[in-house]
Formats: sequence, structure tokens, C-alpha cells
Amino acid sequence: MTFKGSKNKEGLSSQLIQYINQTTVKESEILEKCRTETLQMKNHFCQIPPDEGQLLKLLIRMNNCKKGIEVGVFTGYSSLCFLEALPEEGRLIGLDISEEFTKKALNYIKEAGFSSKYDLRIGPATESLKKMCQNEELLGTFDFMFIDADKTGYDSYYEYGLKLLHQNGLIIIDNTLWHGRVHNKEDQSDSTVSIRNLNLKIANDERVFSSLLTVGDGVTLCIKK
Repeated sequence: MTFKGSKNKEGLSSQLIQYINQTTVKESEILEKCRTETLQMKNHFCQIPPDEGQLLKLLIRMNNCKKGIEVGVFTGYSSLCFLEALPEEGRLIGLDISEEFTKKALNYIKEAGFSSKYDLRIGPATESLKKMCQNEELLGTFDFMFIDADKTGYDSYYEYGLKLLHQNGLIIIDNTLWHGRVHNKEDQSDSTVSIRNLNLKIANDERVFSSLLTVGDGVTLCIKK
């Protein structure tokens, strides 16, 4: 299978990226459909690459996750990865501000037969997460959180995640290399500064064990102590 439109990674040739995808990625028909149709959209770059999706599925299975939160849904590629990996009784809560893009995600999720496992909540993620944290019965009950939304909100999402996850729960943060801009001190744009500050915060955060992987545009894994 040729993975057209796969994101180019800093320092890797397109041929090597194809090799990684061809030897690593196992896409279902619905995942391939979601990915290839999204590639026709102007803002297709918001979609995670297939090798990152494969990593997400692996993480959910190896940690026996059953209940998670996804901050940033877009057209649903990462949602489908999580839903495929979750057990039949699993549940995923998706948070997004866009009805336009999540409508596409819901169509893919329905086609895949995962509607009963999925709960989409439209609105600012900070408000949705704050409301969830006000319910004491939800605190410390989630297995994982995936963060891939507006970069200036990353720190808030991270903090809410630490409240909602149980001990050894997993936070997965996308775009933490931010196209290589994080190490360029001349780049003082809001998104770059937000990611740079969060990376430094996590590196010194005694509440988690963490590792920044060079998958996709940078994926940081945090396990809550």
C-alpha cells in the first residue's frame, strides 16, 4: 500500500517514510477511507499520520485502556484508532469545537459500528473538561487522554488530564516538536511558546514519568505517578 500524503518528518526522506508506513501500519478499510478522503481537504495537515495512529492503537492495547478522552477530533482518524483498540465495553469521549469536521468523524464512526462506544461533546474543551472535573465521581477514573487541539490550550488540557486520570493513566500529547520550531528561540509565536513551555514543564514535572518521541510531529507520553 502506498501512503499518499504522509507527513514529511524532519531528517527523513519520503522513501524512508513510505518504508516505515509499509512495514508498520495496519489500516482497516474505514481508517484508510478516513485518511484518504481527509487528504482531499485544504486543512488535511490537521490529521495525524498513519504511523502515529498505529502507535496510538498499540498504547491503548498494551495498557488495557477502557475509558479515554480525546481533545481535538477533526475528521476522526485518531478517534477511529482509539475505538478500534478499545474493548467492546470501552468508551471514548471526544471534545471539539467544530461541528463541520466532527460531522465527518461521526459518519466514519457510525460506518465502523462504534457509535455506542463514542460520546462527542461540542464546545470549548476547557469548558467541557472543567465541567467533568466538577463531577467528583469522574476524578481519577480515566485511563488515557489524547491532546491534539489548539496549542495555546495544551497546558490547561494537561492539567485537567492529571485530575481525570487514575494513577498510571496515560496522557498522549501531539505536535510537541511543532515542525522543529520549539528549539528556535527566535520563534515567539503563541503556539510555539505554549508548546515549548509545556515541554519544559513536563520535563520537570514530578507528577509524571514522560518521554518525547520523534513519531509524527513529536508525541509526548506522560504516565501519571
